[in-house]
Amino acid sequence: MLLRPNSVVAGRIKKLKFKDFTLGELEEVVLLTTLHCGDDAYLRFIGKSITKLFERKISEGSVHMTLSRLEKKGLLESHYSSPTKMRGGRRKRLFKATNSGLQYLDFVLERKLIIWEKLKRLKDESK
Repeated sequence: MLLRPNSVVAGRIKKLKFKDFTLGELEEVVLLTTLHCGDDAYLRFIGKSITKLFERKISEGSVHMTLSRLEKKGLLESHYSSPTKMRGGRRKRLFKATNSGLQYLDFVLERKLIIWEKLKRLKDESK
């Protein structure tokens, strides 16, 4: 059984049901790519990974806005790394999926697999 995600809305925690919201394609791509990047998931690396994995160019601004939306929905969380000399003393903002984000992806994958199985059966029946 899937648990329901939490989302912070105006400083309060509001229970959401997965069926109450959907992610657009870009949000789903950014969430999946953030998982793929692991512990080193920061803005520029996520954008470069999307270009490499999905063969589509995406602006840093689009990635930034999408990461913010996913964080507001409670599917991602972020923290700042320690400053490094290599970055001139600046810190990276690192992102990772929350439990709700992982559960949402499980929920979506489950639904997509059901649809693919039905399409597969329809295709086999039409032969």
